[in-house]
Amino acid sequence: MAERTLKEEGALTKMRGLIFGFSITRAIAVAAELGIADRLADGPRIAAELARECGVLQHPLYRMPEDPPQLPGPRS
Repeated sequence: MAERTLKEEGALTKMRGLIFGFSITRAIAVAAELGIADRLADGPRIAAELARECGVLQHPLYRMPEDPPQLPGPRS
């Protein structure tokens, strides 16, 4: 297999960033739509309980990260 050029590597890195950025944004939007933060206000909960309350499948909810990723943004 031929080696990738620096330009190709840069394009792949940019594409991965766009794809993963979309995935993270969508996960945050879904969590907001389901009211996950409000449901966790009193402390940690089991994914099965949350899924039942939200009317969603447990496995996809379980896969949401416990700690949100550190996203690049303005520095204070």
